[in-house]
Amino acid sequence: MQTDVVRKKQFDIKDNVKFNGNVLKSKAFVSKNIFIIIMVLGCMMGSFSHTAFSSMLENIMKEFNLSASKSQLMTAVYSMTIGVTTILSVFLTKYFDKKKLFFSSMLIFGFGIVLSAISLNYVLIIIGRIFQAVGSGVVLILSQITLLSAYSKEKTGVVMGIYGFLLNLSSAAAPVVTLLLVNSMPWQFIMWGIYAGVVVILGVQICLYVLEKRKCEKEQKNKAKKQEIKESIIEAGKKIKKFDFTSFVLSGFSVIFFMAGFTLFKEMKNSSSNSLIKSILFVLTGVVFIVVFIVRQKQKKKPYINLKLFKNKNFVIVVISSIIIYAVMMGTAVWFPVYIKRIAEADMERVGIIMLPGALSTALASAVGGWLYQKYGIRLIYSISICSFILAILTRNIVPLWVLFVLRSIGIGIIMMSMVAWGMKDIDKDKYSDGTAIICSLRTVAGAFGTALAAMLM
Repeated sequence: MQTDVVRKKQFDIKDNVKFNGNVLKSKAFVSKNIFIIIMVLGCMMGSFSHTAFSSMLENIMKEFNLSASKSQLMTAVYSMTIGVTTILSVFLTKYFDKKKLFFSSMLIFGFGIVLSAISLNYVLIIIGRIFQAVGSGVVLILSQITLLSAYSKEKTGVVMGIYGFLLNLSSAAAPVVTLLLVNSMPWQFIMWGIYAGVVVILGVQICLYVLEKRKCEKEQKNKAKKQEIKESIIEAGKKIKKFDFTSFVLSGFSVIFFMAGFTLFKEMKNSSSNSLIKSILFVLTGVVFIVVFIVRQKQKKKPYINLKLFKNKNFVIVVISSIIIYAVMMGTAVWFPVYIKRIAEADMERVGIIMLPGALSTALASAVGGWLYQKYGIRLIYSISICSFILAILTRNIVPLWVLFVLRSIGIGIIMMSMVAWGMKDIDKDKYSDGTAIICSLRTVAGAFGTALAAMLM
């Protein structure tokens, strides 16, 4: 009898340990997924605000009596800041806690929104846009790294597809919502609406933090907490010392000079040949900075960005594909509205309606592309994308304008996120930040080139 009682107790203890372990795992799983959802929502806010601001640009120009060059400067400064922030994110995502980094980034983004909403002059709007770019830039890189590392490689295609669907959906909704509201109310109200969304996201994260803190307080004493705070401050100081400021400056300036060069190239059509000379000089300066940066990374034992990733064939294909796709996407995004306006003699509202099916197609294609990649592989995705572009070119004088834009959008949407998941599958998780930063920074520069080329052809 006694041995039976002992055995029963042993089984009860084992069952209890097993049950508690499952509960802890399920709680961690729920916590992880809630944070990912919040982070993706934050990323959607950044995407929405960027597209919405482009739709509000005409109203802002009228209110502050701005020239076309000054309005273009606002867009250029935002893009340049995104490019530089992408490079900074390599260090931030490697050495700082993801949740704290996301919270800080959303605070910066929210501050930028408020600054733009209350701005009384053109300069304050630009400063606000810089803060928005810093916040949304970090969240963009952080969200991709988190999604790639949080799920198994067998699921990343579907996950990235859904992520692309949500981002493109917010981008598609932004101009429609903005054009509907901006004619009946001041553009500042839209900015305050975006800020309200930011406040909700931050509020949810604070609630989660408080709940987690209460659980920790039950297990820790006050002395232990004070010691933990001291240790975290010391640890933060050590992390900052690891920051390679020289490499950051070199890579940051290369992005700025490339994008400035392409911006001047865009203006060359309406100005003298001096713009072409300046454009070439800026691009060459960018090349010098990037060459020095590459040499420095090869000499360092712990490089700022691990360029050895270029030894991976799949990663190189993804980088080249991203550059081409993003240049096409940004270029056609500028060219199509002007082309529709000229051919259909439509106002901006009608242009937005004609382009809406294409924007929605990008979102849907991203989700479908993720599923197709996971089931059939990347070759099918590339084939569909190329066929879609070829079909758009061959039927450009036959099909309606909205169909043409839909074909272009399918070609872009179906491959954009799927190829990132494919390119990252053979890379170690600790190098995700390097790989994501390389892809995002190069495609930002490619986007500037595509925009400049489109402006020249118009």
